[in-house]
Amino acid sequence: MRDFPTDVRSEASRAGNAWAPPEPTSALAERVRKGDPSAEDELVRVFRARVLVMMRVRTQEADAA
Repeated sequence: MRDFPTDVRSEASRAGNAWAPPEPTSALAERVRKGDPSAEDELVRVFRARVLVMMRVRTQEADAA
């Protein structure tokens, strides 16, 4: 198993505890596809932390993520 920097592990822990969307992600995706700006905001709010963790792990650089 890789040994990741503390900040990445902390971010991963927060992402794992992130708030779950109030609707199925397929319904959220459909709203985004139809151009609903509030759906785009919700998508970012729900998945931001998880995407950031993934990018930090893949790039190995917090600034690049």
